[in-house]
Amino acid sequence: MFSRENRRRNRERLLQAAGIHQVTKDDEAFVAKLDASKNLEKRLDDARRCVYEYSLALHALSDKSASLATALAALSDDAHGDAQQALNELQTHEIKLRRTHAPAALHALQELVGAPLDGAAAGSKDVERLTKARRDKLLDCDSFAARGDERLEAARRDLQHLTASCEAAFVAFSEAVGDATARCAGALSGVVAHFHC
Repeated sequence: MFSRENRRRNRERLLQAAGIHQVTKDDEAFVAKLDASKNLEKRLDDARRCVYEYSLALHALSDKSASLATALAALSDDAHGDAQQALNELQTHEIKLRRTHAPAALHALQELVGAPLDGAAAGSKDVERLTKARRDKLLDCDSFAARGDERLEAARRDLQHLTASCEAAFVAFSEAVGDATARCAGALSGVVAHFHC
């Protein structure tokens, strides 16, 4: 069930969509910051998806590498001398890779790359919550202005406070993504090193 405020906001949206009430044009600088924040969130989601796909690729490479070693070991019965020894060493290396290095690389990937990106993504929820509250307050201002309601000045003050909070959340989100990116850039080389040891 909608509250009285939500019903009033929905009615205002309909009146604005029908052209009966005028829509207040939002501050262009704020809209640009909001768009930049949404773009950053999209790029962060893309990076998180790539981390997931990279982990799948590590799994697949580990599996295929072990399968290749097993297939070559099956041929070792017909090999002689140095070839036999090389195939045995390859199989031993691939088994070690599958049992120790691949899990270590996957763990490092999650802990050193995935976790910081996931932590930064949590900041986008604050941005989303505050921008929704600001949109609602902007609708309140439009509704109160159209009706000549005495609550208009209080709504404008609240809108200013929400705008400042949104801008602070944009900065915090951007800094969190920057910090996570810096941590991930160094850590990714460690993940590769774990896999190739």
